[in-house]
Amino acid sequence: MLTSETEDARINATGRWAATNEGQTSAFEFVAAGDSASNFLRQFGYQGTNIKGGKTNFSAKINWPGSPSSLKFENLNGTMQVALTDGRIKNIDPGSGRIFGLLGLQSLPRRLSLDFNDLFKKGFAFDSIAGDFEITQGYAYTENLITIGPSAQIAIKGTTGLASHDYDQVATVTPSLSGSIPVASALLGPVGIGAGAIYYLSGKIFKSIPEKIDKLLTQEYSITGTWDVPLITKIKSKK
Repeated sequence: MLTSETEDARINATGRWAATNEGQTSAFEFVAAGDSASNFLRQFGYQGTNIKGGKTNFSAKINWPGSPSSLKFENLNGTMQVALTDGRIKNIDPGSGRIFGLLGLQSLPRRLSLDFNDLFKKGFAFDSIAGDFEITQGYAYTENLITIGPSAQIAIKGTTGLASHDYDQVATVTPSLSGSIPVASALLGPVGIGAGAIYYLSGKIFKSIPEKIDKLLTQEYSITGTWDVPLITKIKSKK
């Protein structure tokens, strides 16, 4: 068992190395936590300078064929869970936040700003980012990576290649009316209705028809390409 505690990260890990007639296998389990996402990520060799704040919790159960020293991402299998709270993704740059190759978020707000400019002017603030991943031969798949923030909710489903550094994901984005007066005004108009009325309408009337509002505002994007050059494409509505 390994226990490590620094100012930036607290880590507990256990491992097993076994040899049978069929060959060697290695398996590790670990949990880690930190109070600052950027400092936490640096402990694992990732850059996270574009993340401000963000308490982080991470756990994983992984295994691969061979000895511990023979670890290769393309042979990796297992599960992992990640959770961040109370932070902001700022200075969106595809090359600056490689860990978000895994999370599939590092340039999505940049693309979304073309559609929801008022929501992302100062970066993307989040209350939480959390999800579970299944890892098979170096590909991490999630069905429930959810980012919740005051401006929008982003749900991501799909695969990212830990070895190949590429994506095959779909992001579903629902902006929050209460966090965006321009969006609310455009939807609720007329011009000059006033912020108070907008908040009243979005907070009162819309609560009675959430399915219709979700259908109206929600947009889907495909995420493909590489970690360094992700391709964000809006999926045309079937309505």
